[in-house]
Amino acid sequence: MTLADLLGRLGDFTEDVILITEAEPQGEPGPRIVYVNPAFTRMTGYTADEVLGLTPRLLQGPKTCLETCARIRTALRQWQPIRIELLNYRKDGSEFWVELSISPVADDEGWFRYWVAVQRETSAAKLREREMVSAQRLKAVGEMTGGIAHDFNNLLTSISGAAELLASRIGHDAESANLVDAIRAAAQGGASQVRRLMSFSRTPLMARGPVNLHSVLVQLELLLRRSLRDNVALEISHHPQARWVDAEAVQLEASLLNLVLNAQDAIAQSGRIAIDYRPLVRDGRAWVCIEVSDTGSGMNEATRARVFEPFFTTKDAGRGSGLGLAMVKSFITQLGGEVDVRSQSGHGTTFTLTLPAAMPALPAASVPGPSAAGRACRVLLVEDDAVVRMTTCAMLESLGHEVHECENADDALAVLEDMEAFDVLFTDLLMPGSMGGHALATMVQTRWPAMQVIMASGWADSDLPEQAAADSGMPFVLKPYTRDDLAQAFARVLPATTGG
Repeated sequence: MTLADLLGRLGDFTEDVILITEAEPQGEPGPRIVYVNPAFTRMTGYTADEVLGLTPRLLQGPKTCLETCARIRTALRQWQPIRIELLNYRKDGSEFWVELSISPVADDEGWFRYWVAVQRETSAAKLREREMVSAQRLKAVGEMTGGIAHDFNNLLTSISGAAELLASRIGHDAESANLVDAIRAAAQGGASQVRRLMSFSRTPLMARGPVNLHSVLVQLELLLRRSLRDNVALEISHHPQARWVDAEAVQLEASLLNLVLNAQDAIAQSGRIAIDYRPLVRDGRAWVCIEVSDTGSGMNEATRARVFEPFFTTKDAGRGSGLGLAMVKSFITQLGGEVDVRSQSGHGTTFTLTLPAAMPALPAASVPGPSAAGRACRVLLVEDDAVVRMTTCAMLESLGHEVHECENADDALAVLEDMEAFDVLFTDLLMPGSMGGHALATMVQTRWPAMQVIMASGWADSDLPEQAAADSGMPFVLKPYTRDDLAQAFARVLPATTGG
């Protein structure tokens, strides 16, 4: 084979598309195609016989960028080469991205006779680019929600703490008691919302443990019976051998609620939503599979492929943020579980959540009351938020403890140098100053080994729970904490400090 033969057959060998058109007309309908190589058929689905004599504009469609097309026409009028990216459409109507290089070819006399376009599909690269942008956007949103969660947790700690203290002082005033109860309930509701934000920011679940799936579904059913349309039937099947999962109750309930409400949106007229769960043993481990299925409109392949993408939604503007299913996937993934979706247009959808199984939770041990003999101790409270510090101090004093307050770790160390050692250091994790709560706790345990440490935080930072858990026997209290939360945390360390 001669070099001329090789060059002549180059178009047959290359994986890039080679398309040649006549030089004119540059207006409508555009230059006519005179040659396409086999790669063109593989990329577009059109054969050479189907496109010869037509214009390359047949590949353009509804989402093809008009501005980019205008740039191409300008380059043709000026007989200038151009390199661009363009969204085109295959014969079957599916979209694909190409990197397109168009150059004019002149004859021996210098007259431009043809345009040669070389195309390479870039759909996979575009998908990776979108995934990277989505990941960066999700990371930014996660960091933002972490900061919001921190601020709200401090506010809720102050609100719930003050409400608890008021509840013990209002006596027999029923109206005031009802108002205080309303404040406490609102604070608890706010805390649940913040925990959902913290889960979305992809932080470890701090309240993870055995969750009774049966109880979660019973409570969820009561809520859904009032929320679902009358023409949507809800069926929940229970399996006694798959009741306990290793999860976080609030997030599990929120995930199931999200799936059920999405299922309702997919049912245009009347239909059925079913929740079922069953045990599963895989790779020697026990799991629980939860299925949420509907008889709705289903999804096509393109929608199913993107259903867990943050900000992707098929709902009308104002009806969906595109975050719900992304949050479900985030939550399940954090638990080491899996999420799967099966769907077909016109035949409904089934979401399957696979979660680690758990042993039944043991009954909570009773916490001795604050007036129990020998349980009062000296507490060094370190908290930078003034309102949180005030309410926490009041709650600790109501439990019978003597409290000394400090704003940061530097002040706490100065107090420890000048005063007798305290029984318990109760410190926030993130504070301004030369060190945070974890560094302070480490220093205190080194210099004052008899002093016990309890740490608290409302910050959704992925490293903080691991730091707290790494210190054996060191309780960690998540904001917003209540008086009972403090009593339980101190009950864990008080026997070691009092000898009781």
